[in-house]
Amino acid sequence: MPNQGTNFGERYLSGSNLVALYGDRVKLPAVNKWVESGKVKTDADGRRCEQDVLITLLDAKIAEAERMRTLKYEGDVKEELERAKLRKLLLEGDLIEIEKEGKLGDLIRADEAIAELNDVFAKVKAKLLTIPNRMALEIAGLDDPKEIQDRLEEVCREALDELNHSLMGTDETEEPD
Repeated sequence: MPNQGTNFGERYLSGSNLVALYGDRVKLPAVNKWVESGKVKTDADGRRCEQDVLITLLDAKIAEAERMRTLKYEGDVKEELERAKLRKLLLEGDLIEIEKEGKLGDLIRADEAIAELNDVFAKVKAKLLTIPNRMALEIAGLDDPKEIQDRLEEVCREALDELNHSLMGTDETEEPD
């Protein structure tokens, strides 16, 4: 289980959690060398600082890309192969940067956004489904279709306003500007 660090945004992860999160991009022997060299902090339980791992991994990918840029090979096949490797390294670096930004709060995960939207839709559905039970007796006594429509529209708007206030965390008594 990840351990939240003392600094904002720091998480400390075990080796198995790092591998589970980042797959082939994180090699534990390399991470252990980074820990020994002081590039990656650990907590009291030996878990590694995720942010340090991502930054060091990104630095290593950048250094490898720079090294490959400076190499000169003879022959079109070797040159094309090196270009392909360079493109791959640069894309991996971009991916690590995106993951790092997501971990630091600059991005949100799609699955988290979907879960939040599902929660919102469930609240909206539940609120709207209470309207027929609340309004059945009241509108049964009305004869004018326009009056029924106006009353139902009013109740729907009130329900949507209540949902908006509760979901947005605003006070229901506030008047809109």
